[in-house]
Amino acid sequence: MKNQREIEFRAWDKINKRMVNVDGFSGLEKDDSREFKYITCSQGVIDWKDIILMQFTGLLDKNGKKIFEGDIVRTDSFYSQKLKNYIVRWDKYAAWHDLRCIEDKDDVEFLGTGVQNVTLYSSSEYNREVIGNIFENPDFLN
Repeated sequence: MKNQREIEFRAWDKINKRMVNVDGFSGLEKDDSREFKYITCSQGVIDWKDIILMQFTGLLDKNGKKIFEGDIVRTDSFYSQKLKNYIVRWDKYAAWHDLRCIEDKDDVEFLGTGVQNVTLYSSSEYNREVIGNIFENPDFLN
């Protein structure tokens, strides 16, 4: 079937401090808790408690790179033409991916939360560029 969003995950391996592409999930057969116990990846099997799971948003940046939760994206926003750095995150209350501004703390009054939130889908796809992620590039968070 065409036009379906690709379901893909990656994970931050907290023990070895590396990003891994998730090939699959396993561990349901271990007990009847209905929870996964492990992920499988090219590096082997990693315990669920030792990872931070991130899902592919279904979107690509201007260079064709897949955008995942936890990525740092440089883009303009719906509100401004100025390029800024944002963290891609899943908003469980709105049930969509959004962008949380890293560098523009002057937008406090806009939402009253100290951050500017812009929906990932409203940012200009022509200016969107993945420049890193929150685990491998923590220097972008300052």
